Amino acid sequence: MEYVIIGKERPKYSYNFTDGKMNLVFRYDNAAHHREIPTFPHHKHAGSDIKPSKEMELAEVISEIEMVIISRKES
Repeated sequence: MEYVIIGKERPKYSYNFTDGKMNLVFRYDNAAHHREIPTFPHHKHAGSDIKPSKEMELAEVISEIEMVIISRKES
């Protein structure tokens, strides 16, 4: 995905991955909460954990989803 930023505001994003029962597997976003995270505003929700994260690109998220699906099939 490509875009041009005009002005000071950065685009907001949220990439959500849920299982077949709509349970959150993980979510990446840049919502302006969790100021304690060193990568604020970028962070990852993994279950009930909040983890630091870099700004994510869609292709990176899709790759992670593929890895999760493959690992679940193997177990």
